Amino acid sequence: MSTSTRQHRDPGIDFLRAIAVCAVVLYHYTARFSDEYLRIGGAAYRATYGYLGVNLFFIVSGYCIALTLLRSNDVVTFWSRRFGRLQPAYFICAILTFLAVRWFGLPDRELTDLEAISNLAWANLVGIVPHLDGAYWSIVVEVKFYILLGLLFWLSNKRMDLVHSFWRMLCLTGFGLMAAFAVCSRTQSLAHLAPIPRTLAIEVFLYPYAVYFLGGLAIYRWGETATPSRLADTAIILAGLVMTSEGWVAKAICAAFFPLALFFARTRSVRIPSPVLFIGLISYPLYLLHQNVGIIIIRELGTYIEAASLRIALAALTAAALASILTLWVEPRVRPLAEAVFLQMCGRVSRPARGRAGGPRAANVDPPRD
Repeated sequence: MSTSTRQHRDPGIDFLRAIAVCAVVLYHYTARFSDEYLRIGGAAYRATYGYLGVNLFFIVSGYCIALTLLRSNDVVTFWSRRFGRLQPAYFICAILTFLAVRWFGLPDRELTDLEAISNLAWANLVGIVPHLDGAYWSIVVEVKFYILLGLLFWLSNKRMDLVHSFWRMLCLTGFGLMAAFAVCSRTQSLAHLAPIPRTLAIEVFLYPYAVYFLGGLAIYRWGETATPSRLADTAIILAGLVMTSEGWVAKAICAAFFPLALFFARTRSVRIPSPVLFIGLISYPLYLLHQNVGIIIIRELGTYIEAASLRIALAALTAAALASILTLWVEPRVRPLAEAVFLQMCGRVSRPARGRAGGPRAANVDPPRD
């Protein structure tokens, strides 16, 4: 990626991504697995709520995808850009993860060759095979988000106000289904029906993650929506947070993500250190690589290094180094090819679409999370 491209990235968005990915990495390295599994005597600090960083990623995705839609002339162009963003890093990171697990071994996290190949073809998207890495579950949610939002963009004839309204209704439907699940679960005669609304809410309507995407959409359109619309979005988001099974501390943290994202997505006066922005830049491949590869490093270094904090730091640095190589040298060369392949698969001529609605504000608002 060129220096000029990095200079024109949105620092607020990269800051949010950096927070999210650091929280998730710390959670997986200190709190997700037992000390016995990691072969450490005990971490000095446990990032118990670090897994909530994924929800912040979803908010950023909602914000960024709104702009990507406005830059796309049609849904195929939109999907090609998403495919070009996701597939190269996903493909390479999945292979590296599989080879690392195959070479060193990782109890309860090993897949067969067929399962690994199926992951490369996104068979894990529909639950046919387990995820090659447990962290990939959120990437699957992202892909479903792209599919649904692309369809809404097409059905609404490229009108973002209608897309926004449709997404509100999708969130409300998910909320209603989860309410039906709660009622059925507490009614003996209806208990056998409880899994149906819950499955529909989670798998079809992406609940409760849809409310975080709604938050991102609302933040992007904040300046062009009236106060009643903002209040409606806020009410839907808060209802979604209350409906989750998380404790009140986790709900409070998630609620704080929205004003945090609103501030940094729309403020340009805050100076953010370059190292933090760089973490945001490499956040997508870092997220893909950090879990299984990092755990292997922490476990294997136990023979040579006793200090848990040092092993955790080396695991994070190794994952960051690999992510940097992918971001700076691999993705810029492979991404245009991936987009062209997708367009050709759809029987279209591969050419960039002209921007709509004034074009992007910054280079990094096209790819979400990534």
